[in-house]
Amino acid sequence: MKKLFLVISAVVVTVIAIFLVVGREGNNSSVNSEPAGSESEQAQQYQSELIIGSLDAPATIIAYEDFKCPTCNQFHQNAERQIREDYVNSGKLKIIFRPYPVYNEDAGEALYGAYCANDQGKFTAYHDELFDFMWGKYYKSGNYSAALKNIFTKEVLAAEAVKVGIDREKFSACLAGDTHNSKFERALRQAASDEIQGTPSFIINSQKIVGSQPYSVFKTLVDIQLR
Repeated sequence: MKKLFLVISAVVVTVIAIFLVVGREGNNSSVNSEPAGSESEQAQQYQSELIIGSLDAPATIIAYEDFKCPTCNQFHQNAERQIREDYVNSGKLKIIFRPYPVYNEDAGEALYGAYCANDQGKFTAYHDELFDFMWGKYYKSGNYSAALKNIFTKEVLAAEAVKVGIDREKFSACLAGDTHNSKFERALRQAASDEIQGTPSFIINSQKIVGSQPYSVFKTLVDIQLR
């Protein structure tokens, strides 16, 4: 992971200036157009992505988030839950989650861990666990200063991962390595292409949405995709 942060800082210097730690670049919003291909072709297209929902869902939301971001946590606890209940669970929508750490180096560790969790088929569970951890322990009570503290140590991340059925030894080895650096770097390039400057940011129908918007905003744009 240390190698990854060196790469990220180099990208930040040339692409985005973000105070504290790292900036991220993300992919073009062209992903919103569903390819007319086989399941294997779709799987290949999305192999570097972190996805909540079915690959062949007709509608797509691209979400740039940070597990330590208070506003991302508000989105997760509110609009996202209803979006997933109404659209993701029924196979109409997929959410492409792209890492964009802004709240300390441990945010980058936690986001890198999402790829490690995905190796074990547990990305969505890990995603929910980390957001719920930050919300329940800090943000629900208004302790937003926690965003700038070093909370997600490797030990804490491993402990949270185990709670959702992730193998600790494999997860920790992945977190300490650099297997997913190229995927993380690709997410950085994608964010730069989408001109992402903060979290949470969303791309829906090639339209950028910034901040924790109400459910109705997402519903309107998703329904347009589904027409």
